[in-house]
Amino acid sequence: MKRKLNRILISVISLFICVTGTLALFNSHIELNNKFKAINYKIIINTNGGKYNVNNITVKNGKTTLPTPTRIGYTFKNYTINSSNINTSNINISDINNKNIVANWNVVNYSISYNLNGGTITNQPTSYNIEKSITLPTPSKSGYEFTGWTGSNGSTPQKNVTISKGNTGNKSYIANWKAITYYTVDVNPIIQNQSYMSGLDSFNFSVYINGTLVSDHVTDYYSTTISSGTKFRVVVHARDGYNITSFTDKTWTISSNLNIEPSWYDNIAPTITNFYNSWETDVKHLSLIHI
Repeated sequence: MKRKLNRILISVISLFICVTGTLALFNSHIELNNKFKAINYKIIINTNGGKYNVNNITVKNGKTTLPTPTRIGYTFKNYTINSSNINTSNINISDINNKNIVANWNVVNYSISYNLNGGTITNQPTSYNIEKSITLPTPSKSGYEFTGWTGSNGSTPQKNVTISKGNTGNKSYIANWKAITYYTVDVNPIIQNQSYMSGLDSFNFSVYINGTLVSDHVTDYYSTTISSGTKFRVVVHARDGYNITSFTDKTWTISSNLNIEPSWYDNIAPTITNFYNSWETDVKHLSLIHI
């Protein structure tokens, strides 16, 4: 029994020595582990008005991929360092570390389309971009008045449409028209209360249509193609020896046929060219009677 207890005690002591030795070896391995310090990199990107997600930049095995930026009205072209192109993917981080990276862009050209509804137009722009302002020209159509554009500018016709700088997207426009009603306008001078249907020399007037001089110092004017709403102006010119007895400058907005009569009347005092002495005549026929 005593011998058996000795064997058990020896076994326990041996096991304790073995476990203690194992723990000592494990603790030594932990203390020998290398301790690493992270390397800091500095990436500087000038996006030139664009933007990107900074969380998309990662470094693995000393390499990285630059994010593709976005910019309204532009497509991304490339990155450059000191005007030299660089790759965007799988590049050595040391090649771009602490260097100024510049994003470059191509401007997007958008289309402009027209539905002229039977009209014609010249020098119309067919494209535009975000960097410029463009004003649409005015179309024309025989017998019709242009009332404005609709489409990308809205449903209310606008005669003057400008695509302002900063706009994007394709545009389309529709020309709107109104049939023109024409009226007859006849300008005839009246001199000394006498109307002259074909005018009279030296009695002149000038005609303006919508602010534009169309007949200067004329004696007669007649037209059957004056459209409704036209601003029709007549300026009457002075004539030596005559007073203007109508108007000197007047404007009408045409909405019907119109007869205009500028008038003059002389202001010259009458001149006596024949004198009749009735007394002398009577004397010649007088008989004297003596009493």
